[in-house]
Amino acid sequence: MEAAKFAAYRLPFCRKNGITTRSPDEYFASNYSRTIEAEKIKVMYESMKFRKENVVETGRVDDEYITNDKDHQAFSKWRTDHGFTRQNHPSNSDCNMYSNDPRTPFLAFCYVLDPEIRNRLAYIQFPQEFHGLNETDSYADGLSGPNYMGTCCFIRRRSLFGDPLTLVSPEIRELSPDYVVNNPITSPSVLEVAHRVAGCNYENQSKWGSKITCGCFRLKCEGWRSIFCNPEKAAFMGNAPLNLLDVPFQNKRYSPITFGVKAMGLFIGLGYSSYAYSSILSIPITTYSFVPQLALLNGLNIFPKVSEPWFLLYVLVFLGAYGQDFLEHCVGGGTIQRWWSDQRLWMIKGLSCFLFGLTEFLLKSIGIPTQGFNVTRKVVDDEQRKRYVQGLFEFGVSSAMFVPLTMAAIVNLFSFTYGLIHFVNGSNKEMGLMPLLLSASFPLLKQLWYWLFIQ
Repeated sequence: MEAAKFAAYRLPFCRKNGITTRSPDEYFASNYSRTIEAEKIKVMYESMKFRKENVVETGRVDDEYITNDKDHQAFSKWRTDHGFTRQNHPSNSDCNMYSNDPRTPFLAFCYVLDPEIRNRLAYIQFPQEFHGLNETDSYADGLSGPNYMGTCCFIRRRSLFGDPLTLVSPEIRELSPDYVVNNPITSPSVLEVAHRVAGCNYENQSKWGSKITCGCFRLKCEGWRSIFCNPEKAAFMGNAPLNLLDVPFQNKRYSPITFGVKAMGLFIGLGYSSYAYSSILSIPITTYSFVPQLALLNGLNIFPKVSEPWFLLYVLVFLGAYGQDFLEHCVGGGTIQRWWSDQRLWMIKGLSCFLFGLTEFLLKSIGIPTQGFNVTRKVVDDEQRKRYVQGLFEFGVSSAMFVPLTMAAIVNLFSFTYGLIHFVNGSNKEMGLMPLLLSASFPLLKQLWYWLFIQ
């Protein structure tokens, strides 16, 4: 309600002055034109933010903000009705994205109205971009844009009613993709339907989210196609996670090689497999994180010795895999620091979210309940933002996900120190070089995954 009242002044101001950055936070943080009208809008925005934060902190709407009896009755019901909860009225901002350009729908309709592709076009995907990334991109948030599905896209309603050649008629006529709404948007019937859609109660007792998942993948299996649109001005923007805990939570929640290949092709199936099978990477990563290190501490040699020809293979794999990955990252516009953050986060995910995601899948498969869906924190903390800009690594609150990560770090530190001491003393130089061989195994694993599924 507060946002709607503020938008009644903000949107006409943007249209009048040709402002495309509709997010007030981003606009007032930029070098905007400080006119009397702009400063008035800024004061209104700060006042609206204060009232909103007050409601969030207290959990109730103060009487001073309620201007008439109808609002009072509505908010009284909201305070006392236990059925009006987040489960029945979930927020639509879990991805924390917002429209960054009001012209984005026009770009999408350019593809929708194209007669050559519209018959098989299911959705138009825009890249998921973040503002405020630090120079090192500490948590590799800037690398997940176009690969993400389910946000920053426009979906044709027709694609939800069967394949391109077969139209499945809905039970409710108003839901038909060709149905045209003639009533004004303020009519009681339209508002009633809008409340039903916003409430999401129509999903109760349905298979959505439990049996029916991976919607975009299923559309491809039915023969639908998609378009990637990457305009010069970012269509959508969002806030990136500012601590390490949110990164594993986002990746933990997410056989394509054979299912649907007839309609979408083998190569697209391999691309989707990189998502479906990503958690399997936790098995070799966890193995390489503990087994060779423990073997080194116990004096067991499981890698080739320096004097053996096979040792050169590990050196070539190390240089070749890391070299190719680094070159592709730089060609794509990345920096050395961001490339290093990408390598670091790949290892962290393998020992945290991938491992826990695989474990939860196995437990669910045998009927054991698990923790379920985790909602990441969306509130941007100013102090946390400052630490993020400075490049400080922040773990957030304590989590079980950090246990295998911490154990691996301790074991690797001890094994590296042990091997280095023996190498310096000359007691066992071939065993002392094992830490180098261990690090050479990981890029090979990553490059194999890239060659098989992504490239």
